[in-house]
Amino acid sequence: QMVGIKKVLKVLAGFFGSLFMFFGVLFFFLTLITGSMVKNVDSLDSSIADSMQKFVAGNKVEIREFVLDSMDQQGMNLSKEMVAVLCVSPSMLDMAGDQGAAFKTALTPDVCNNIDTAPFEETKAKLMDNVIENNIDTIVKLPQTQELKDTVKQQGQELIAVKPFLIGFSIGLFIIGAVLTFAGVGFDWKRGTYKVCMKTGIRLLMAAFGLFLLSMVSSDLIIDTMKAIQSQAPQMMVSEAPPILLQLISTIILDWLKLSTNPYMYVTLFAGLPFLVIAIIMRFTILKNPNEEKNPANKRVI
Repeated sequence: QMVGIKKVLKVLAGFFGSLFMFFGVLFFFLTLITGSMVKNVDSLDSSIADSMQKFVAGNKVEIREFVLDSMDQQGMNLSKEMVAVLCVSPSMLDMAGDQGAAFKTALTPDVCNNIDTAPFEETKAKLMDNVIENNIDTIVKLPQTQELKDTVKQQGQELIAVKPFLIGFSIGLFIIGAVLTFAGVGFDWKRGTYKVCMKTGIRLLMAAFGLFLLSMVSSDLIIDTMKAIQSQAPQMMVSEAPPILLQLISTIILDWLKLSTNPYMYVTLFAGLPFLVIAIIMRFTILKNPNEEKNPANKRVI
């Protein structure tokens, strides 16, 4: 009966040891990544400049339609006569503040010189493209982006304050899990080391692979997912937001996530490899002793 109880206790120790090690590694890297996200929020504007160039270049038509629709809703309909007057007297836009300055720089010769000869829709399209291309820097300063940054900063201060505790808690949880794992194999140091290193190495490599998949995610995939969710759950009201705005915001968030997580993809990869090397060495060491391998209590080594 005592032998049966010991076996049960070893199984429980191994199970909870594996669980505690898993959550220890998980909490440790989540704390580091979240801290990196808070740290990088101030670098958001400069870090996505290149991606915004590509985003605008690939979505000119959609962005143009979104801007024109917004102007129509505000009663700012562009007419041929209005553009002609502005081309002659661009100083009129000085009274309109930042919006006026954005349009003033867009009144290039290829817009004003062809206003009487080219179709107005073509001229208007060129004008709006100039407005968008000349003001990419302001795109990342959308109210939604600034609200996101302010929220992250506010919540991030609380995280930074408890970050040492969370890291210590994660390490403590991992150590407890490792001790329980050793207890699960009767404190056999070879098998205990093998189990701890093998499980930790595999989980770190899985984390690296997960971060790699995140680095491959595109904003288009997120938009398609949002549309699929909205079709199943209309109460989420995704369709009320212009698709191009959702794509823009998702691009900004993705760049921020990748900026914060990409370095840890390599950290988890190179941290996992030594654990696997040690696990392989321990495994060959165990196999060299066939008497130990035949022991029924030691058959389950993974």
